Amino acid sequence: MDLAERMLVDFRAMADEGRCLLVISHDVDLISAVADRVLILNGGRGIAEMPAVEFMDPDHHDHGRYAAGLWRVLPQNDFDDADLSLSVGARPAEDEGVDRAEG
Repeated sequence: MDLAERMLVDFRAMADEGRCLLVISHDVDLISAVADRVLILNGGRGIAEMPAVEFMDPDHHDHGRYAAGLWRVLPQNDFDDADLSLSVGARPAEDEGVDRAEG
């Protein structure tokens, strides 16, 4: 187990004890394995917020094409970027606020 994985195991244990943790990372695959919730940022703005289980199942939960595209470009999803509608770092339209899923 590498250092990042060990840290996340420790973070998950702390969260399970009732502690609140905020982990910011570009390693979507690693973080989604232990996260309760996911906030997708693009261009410095939150564009989608959801339970992690919904992020990992974009075909059954609609949080926008960008969030679904981020999931689909992971290695286990064959780097399929066909649904990535916004380029990384591109600012979303002003009327595109954070999609907050209940949970």
